[in-house]
Amino acid sequence: MRTIVLAACFMLPAASAADGDIDSAFGADGHVVLAPADASLSAFAVAIADDDRILIAGTRWAFATRDMPNQAVVWRLLANGAPDPSFGDHGIAVIATATGTNALPAIWSLLPLHDGRVLAAGNIGGFGVARLLADGRIDASFGAGGIATIAFDDLGFEAMTAFAIARDGDARILLAGAGAAHAGNAWGPSVGVAARLSVDGVLDTPFASGGRYVLAGSGASKRQATIFLGVASDATDRVWLSGRANLVPFSANYSALAVRLAADGARDDTFGTAGIFTANRHAGSDDNTGPAVLRDGRLTIGGICDPYAGADPALCLLRIDADGHVDTGFGNAGWVSASLGPTFAWRNSAIACGSDGRCVLLGSTRDPATSAREFTVLRIDADGTPDATFGDAGLVRISVPAGVDGTHVTGRAIALQDGRPIPVGTTDGVPYVSALYATRLVSDALFVDGFDASTP
Repeated sequence: MRTIVLAACFMLPAASAADGDIDSAFGADGHVVLAPADASLSAFAVAIADDDRILIAGTRWAFATRDMPNQAVVWRLLANGAPDPSFGDHGIAVIATATGTNALPAIWSLLPLHDGRVLAAGNIGGFGVARLLADGRIDASFGAGGIATIAFDDLGFEAMTAFAIARDGDARILLAGAGAAHAGNAWGPSVGVAARLSVDGVLDTPFASGGRYVLAGSGASKRQATIFLGVASDATDRVWLSGRANLVPFSANYSALAVRLAADGARDDTFGTAGIFTANRHAGSDDNTGPAVLRDGRLTIGGICDPYAGADPALCLLRIDADGHVDTGFGNAGWVSASLGPTFAWRNSAIACGSDGRCVLLGSTRDPATSAREFTVLRIDADGTPDATFGDAGLVRISVPAGVDGTHVTGRAIALQDGRPIPVGTTDGVPYVSALYATRLVSDALFVDGFDASTP
């Protein structure tokens, strides 16, 4: 396979670089593009290992591999953006999965472990997680031959994907995601699901109901959807789930969603309303929220808020307090929003927060002037104020290199490497297929980012 890797510059950022500029010391003048001639690549997750190496995951459509054209893959880069030759096959580890899983084999969330191993969650023969050794090989001692999958078909749910992963205080593995109800030839609404596994990948059956938790809508309409895109655990091993929901019959609009479970997996009735929180930025707004970061008992959810009453789409964040109510001391009555102008915004978003309380939120949209697709990154201070020192009043627009027509430019995940934001996603590779893209932004302060979280 021939892979074009733009990752060869190692100079320090120019002295004139401003906070939020592309870091020219990363990749090739600030950019990494993986565009093989024989495959289409999509990146859905990014995480930073303890040694600052960068893990990216997603899917690879290898054109010549007829028996498994879609592969769940993990890439590892050195801290400067160059491929890590000590990982997998020249920096790429392929996770072999079974066929016929009703969903694209892909990794959607990564969790590096302190010993160099990696947990990779997604659709890998079903809703599940794999564990890789430090060199990228599958860890056969985990789950069944390195992969643990959880079935939901006995509950009537199929096409399951784990979108988020975390661990609790006992190193048990928490997975969150979604699937769809299925009856005969008809697909019903999507349902949010979660599961807890032992450290070695065995389903923890005392948790919730046989190790699994399900939050379904109250009706049969396909629009009554619940989707979990984030998961976290607190000091008492309570489980915090985040995502979006549409629980109103025949409505097309989503609301921000958070659910808290007790350590045993029962819904925590002291949180929100019977353990569930939903909110919208404004009446009638379509809030495509998803991933979240838990810190000090408060949950910060990021997303894309679509137009309401003629307004423009925006990058938006919402903070929820420990009781499951909007934290009105954050931003503007609990919300932060940054308008993206009169344009179109994709639903995908990702969030990461640092130990100083600042958070970055990634989205993707069209440039209002040129209509070219671009990444957008918003940085906010701990109180929810857009960080005026970052980009243009807190907002950075990234012109992603596009090889053909730019139709594949989509931001998917973001992480902090010593405070420097690393957004990843896709751009154009060879005609009609996508390539992996990553960049790094300059930060005015380097700090340990122990509260990173990123997901679709």
